[in-house]
Amino acid sequence: MEIRALTATEYLSLPQPPQRWVIDQLVPAQALVVLWGPAKEGKTTLALQAGCAVTQGTPFLGYDTQRGPVLLVQVDTPRPELTQILIRLSQHGLAMDGLFLPDPDQLEVHKPMNILDKDTFFYLQTLVKLVQPSLVIVDCFRELGSFKENVSEEQRPIVNALKAMTTNHPSHPCACLLLHHTTKLTSREVVPDAKDAGRGSGYLAGAVDSIWFLYQGKVQLDPRFAKKQVLYLDHSPEGIWTSRGTS
Repeated sequence: MEIRALTATEYLSLPQPPQRWVIDQLVPAQALVVLWGPAKEGKTTLALQAGCAVTQGTPFLGYDTQRGPVLLVQVDTPRPELTQILIRLSQHGLAMDGLFLPDPDQLEVHKPMNILDKDTFFYLQTLVKLVQPSLVIVDCFRELGSFKENVSEEQRPIVNALKAMTTNHPSHPCACLLLHHTTKLTSREVVPDAKDAGRGSGYLAGAVDSIWFLYQGKVQLDPRFAKKQVLYLDHSPEGIWTSRGTS
């Protein structure tokens, strides 16, 4: 192959591939998106609502989706609690077909999770190859290995491994929605910007394509590919999120 260099004019004249979406305007195909918020804020339910919408090709909070399988890698929420969340979503009318989870006994072999372990990484990468999802939901970042969250050099290999099993998967690259916790927040504090709300170093915020910051019934969206905006949400007594609009 002949090595070439292009002028900026030549570069701009190259044909541009069309933008593909998993969730229109929210999750581009093969993007890494982080959803963070305080504990018990409803992150898992919001992520699962997004995933279930993708499996059916139905709107998520008013945004169109492209139908495709979704893989949930849940290594944070205990199995009984996850079961109750799935039952609650199903009773609310969200279809579960098209949403895949690892065999719990097989997943248990790899706990505590270390995505940098060769066998564990191969297992997770093979799951993606098996399911061929449009979207992988990973809950949560802290449980992917033993690392210091406030040290960028320790976050980097975890993020790189996560990308290698999802957005940069060798045979089936796909989008990834990664759940993570925020810094400690109280009602008396000034609410930080989305990019500054994640727990630990700022490496993860700089490595992702978009940030969703869920707090007090709002999702601050801070994507690389669009303007910042805020989604205003209602949280039903059953724990289901619905949209009240955007700004």
